[in-house]
Amino acid sequence: MGKKDELIQGQTDRDLVDIFPLKATLAMNYEFDTAVAKLELVARDNWDKIDSDNGEQKIAGYGVVNFKLDKELSDSVKLTLGVDNILDKTYKVSNSQKDLTLVGGDKTMLLNEAGRYLYMNAKYSF
Repeated sequence: MGKKDELIQGQTDRDLVDIFPLKATLAMNYEFDTAVAKLELVARDNWDKIDSDNGEQKIAGYGVVNFKLDKELSDSVKLTLGVDNILDKTYKVSNSQKDLTLVGGDKTMLLNEAGRYLYMNAKYSF
């Protein structure tokens, strides 16, 4: 499982591409009369089973903390406030592969996720 049955010519790595490591989400909700608060921890193991022939790289595991508050202001108006990545952790969630359509450059680039992210949403129902 997670291995190539047959290798492509010129490749030696049997690991399949994009096989994500174990990820866990633990959340705690607290309900008020007209609001719900949610504190969440999202954690993922190291990504060390990679297809190096296609440009994947090892990625460190991570743990991020998020918070969200849903508040009912009236029967028709709801407000959501939130902060993702409260601790402003630098982390990556995805690998990149070599682009087979471009010539030159063997380097693949990994992109970090956004840092601390604040948001607010309003919902009006009628």
